[in-house]
Parts: sequence; C-alpha cells; structure tokens
Amino acid sequence: MGGSFLENVMMGIYKITNTITGEEYIGSSNNTAKRMKQHKYHLLKNKHHNVKLQRSWNKYGSSVFMFEHILDFEGTRENLIKLEEYTILQSNKKLFNIITENLQSPAMNTQVADKISNTLTGRQLSDSHKKNIGIAHSGKQLTENNLQKLKDAVVQYWSSDETKTYRSYKLKEMWKTSEHREKMLNNRSERIITDITRQKISDKLTGINRSEETRKKISNSKRGVPTKPMSEETKRKISETKLKKKSIDKVDM
Repeated sequence: MGGSFLENVMMGIYKITNTITGEEYIGSSNNTAKRMKQHKYHLLKNKHHNVKLQRSWNKYGSSVFMFEHILDFEGTRENLIKLEEYTILQSNKKLFNIITENLQSPAMNTQVADKISNTLTGRQLSDSHKKNIGIAHSGKQLTENNLQKLKDAVVQYWSSDETKTYRSYKLKEMWKTSEHREKMLNNRSERIITDITRQKISDKLTGINRSEETRKKISNSKRGVPTKPMSEETKRKISETKLKKKSIDKVDM
C-alpha cells in the first residue's frame, strides 16, 4: 500500500481481499486508511485478531492482498457500525469476518439504505479510486508460489466445462451477425504468417504420430476431397462465404 493512499483520511467502509481465493474482510472506521495500516501491521507481526485472515496471509503472502476503501460515510459511529453490518450481510463473497448469531440486518433510514444500494450495485470505480488501487499495488512482486497458483487458477477457469459452454454460446451468437462474419473474413484475408510463426508450428507438429485414418483425412483435405458428403445447407453457406469474400476483395482493389 502506498503512503499517499494511507494518508487520506476517509470515514466509511473498507475491505481486505485475498485476490487468489476471493475471500474478503469487511470493516469500518473513522479513518479507513489508518485502520487498514493497523491491520497490515498486525498481519506482518503475525498477531492479527482474526485467525482466518492471519492464516490466509501466512499461507499466500502479503503480495496477494488488496486493501480498499469501498464506501464513504458521513454520520454517527452508531450508524457506521450498522452500515458495516449491512455490508457484511449483503456480501455474496466468502468472508473472513466471523458472523455471529446476533448479527442481523439492522434497521436503516431510506437515505442510508439507498446509498449502500447505489454503491454496491454495479459500482464503477472513479479515476482517483483506480489510482489509489494502482498506488497500493505498485512495486509488489509475486513469489514463484503465488505465480504458480495464479497460473493454475487461470488454467482451471478456461478448462472448466462451464467456461467452454459459455464461450461456445457467445461465439455462436456473434457468428450470427453479418458484421462479425465480415470482420472474421477480413482478418483471415489479411493474416500474415511470419517465418518465426511457421517455425513454431513446424516444431509443434514434429514428432506427432498420426493414425492412418487421420493422414488420409489430411491428404483428402489438401486435394479438395470432402471427408464426408456435405449437406445442401453446408454447400450454400460455403458458397455465400466465397461470394462475400470476392465482393470484399473487389472493394479493396
């Protein structure tokens, strides 16, 4: 966290986020910057009062934690506590906060409730807020362990069935528009494969053992022999694509 960020005196709600697991700690203070600095001090000393947060800090390291002031507030300390409790209860994230049975949604006036709702729903970060986050993360170096965890998380996300299904759906929806199809055709016609790229492709394919069936399919494909009979709809689509490509080429000439 940068010094200029910590020196900003702001009353309101703050949160501490483990960017690897997504878990959050939500708190309130008359001076959120000072309070977050105290949290970081105790975490570094391994003496934080919240055992779950301290264990997470010890496991993942300081570099993956983000400290943010998320909501300004003007009012009494009593209402600020209510605002904190409401924010905790409305959060859909896994929290480090210990939720007790007597923590129930507090009664609030309409003005305070609207302020919270407007802040937490579709919240857009201001330029100054983005700058503060940038300052907080400047100079941070991820450990090899944290980098590997980030890589594993990315691989897990892109290889999940849910992500594959969503991407397939979005691509099909995009392909339905004539604008997108035209853009794809333009990109293909303008694509230039460099010698370096060709070499990389060659290196990737070298040593691959293909079955007799696969080699036959590749051979037929190069000779223009279809691997299976094409339907009338497929033929029509290919014909339309070729005509569109020709019309685009004529316009470019």
